[in-house]
Amino acid sequence: MFQYMHRDIEDNAFLDWLSLIRNGNIRALFVHGARQVGKTTTVQHFAKEHFENIYYINLMENREVNVALKQRSYSNSKEPLCELISMWSELEFIDSENSVIIFDEVQSAPEVYGNLRLFTRGLKSNVILTGNYLAYLAVDSVFIPAGDTYDVYMTGLTFKEFLKASNYSFLIEIIETNLASLLPFSYDTHEQLLKLFSVYLSYGGYPEVVSSYLNDADRRILSQILNNNIDRFCDESIAYIKDIDEKLFLRDVMCNIPKVILTREHITTKVSKVTELIKGIDKTHNKIDNKVVRSMIGWLLEAHMITQSYRCSDLNASRQLTGEGRIYLKDSGLANEILGQDTSAIGIIVEGYICTVLEDMFSENIGSKPKAISFIEEPGLEVDFFVNSIYGKTAIEVKSGSNMKNKGSIDLLKKKKIDFIIRTGTSNLGKEGNILTVPLYAFSFLKFKDRLEATFFQSERINKKSSLNRMILE
Repeated sequence: MFQYMHRDIEDNAFLDWLSLIRNGNIRALFVHGARQVGKTTTVQHFAKEHFENIYYINLMENREVNVALKQRSYSNSKEPLCELISMWSELEFIDSENSVIIFDEVQSAPEVYGNLRLFTRGLKSNVILTGNYLAYLAVDSVFIPAGDTYDVYMTGLTFKEFLKASNYSFLIEIIETNLASLLPFSYDTHEQLLKLFSVYLSYGGYPEVVSSYLNDADRRILSQILNNNIDRFCDESIAYIKDIDEKLFLRDVMCNIPKVILTREHITTKVSKVTELIKGIDKTHNKIDNKVVRSMIGWLLEAHMITQSYRCSDLNASRQLTGEGRIYLKDSGLANEILGQDTSAIGIIVEGYICTVLEDMFSENIGSKPKAISFIEEPGLEVDFFVNSIYGKTAIEVKSGSNMKNKGSIDLLKKKKIDFIIRTGTSNLGKEGNILTVPLYAFSFLKFKDRLEATFFQSERINKKSSLNRMILE
């Protein structure tokens, strides 16, 4: 049985929106992200906690909503609009500040988004939208209500949320305490967290998958759920992809991207290699070409099914990103499923996880659209990720095991081209000089906050005895 797993986004981004509307800032909350990450369930749970009257309208099932909004004008009176909401939600509509209207799957009825001001400005009730914003890229003429939405980007379950759902909340405090003091974890705690993180990495962050795992579902059922998610995404995409040929290729492109990246000599995205691989697997796909594959990759990026990092061409200007970059599947469970639990793929899957975590760290706030992340790749030199931190230019080395050494980043440090190195893998927590080692399970707990707060980056400059040794990334 599916049991609701509390999401941290309720306690920050959603509450921020609630504070705005209660202070007179009229906006609809728009929760978007990849399919099946828990948007609808989380929004409904939040609504039950904070509103008396909830009117839920599934726009994928209520296709007449679009027609009704096109055929009639509601600018002169709110009464017809209230009648429609009652009809759509199958409940008597009470228009008040304690009411909330939830429009789910808003990409299925773009007229709702285009006429959003009818609801936000014409009614006292609050409005929440959920859906995948990529649909609007395929709509030719939809009025975009600038300033009328509070956009929140939602991901799958984080490792922290996985620990809560698995009844290991006590480990969260241990991780945060040890990070603050830079004390290594005890052997037993370290081993326990490594095992839990391995499970999380194996199954990923889709709530349905995690819930099924916690209810002792076998791998075959979890595999079926993951494949169903791929099928649902591809089926929904068909409605928005105009080129009939591209519809046939979407799943093939999605499933072959990680296989291309897995071959290290092609770690930088090679569109032609994906094309070649697909043709080799299915001879009926002879019509596929680089243009189609490039278009599909762009679609998958917009849908948040995959992500990418970009090569940094100038370490002194880290935002100068070039090339098509390295592509990863955002959900590690999906990556594992596509690659068949290939043990040789763990390195690429771990890199994808860290890239996704870094994107969220560098967002302006929790719930913001993820930021682009860079890597360093030069002749004879490769560094997984490169960021600007409070301590300066920082190289991030990602390892799936305990061998943490990377000559490239050490050389950059010696030549003073970078200022700091963060290593993450299965080794325990520790800091030596300008090198910090963080276990993979603790990496997502590194904080991104106000740069004036003392951190372990600043602690050696400010006060060597300071206990406020927490990392901040900017």
